[in-house]
Amino acid sequence: MSQLIQELSKLINLLESCLPANPRAPENIRKAERLERKVKAYFKALEQAFPYDALEILYLRHVKEG
Repeated sequence: MSQLIQELSKLINLLESCLPANPRAPENIRKAERLERKVKAYFKALEQAFPYDALEILYLRHVKEG
């Protein structure tokens, strides 16, 4: 009986890994990691491209408060 349960569990895990929306599927895990790296690189490039230390000076110079 326990062998049958183990085999069914393996079959269920195999079927779950093929579902497109399964977050635990190996392909989806790789895609999530790749997306995370791209997003980190994007925000790092954005941080380097925009002078955040000059933001206060730019704000005070160009924004008129009501």
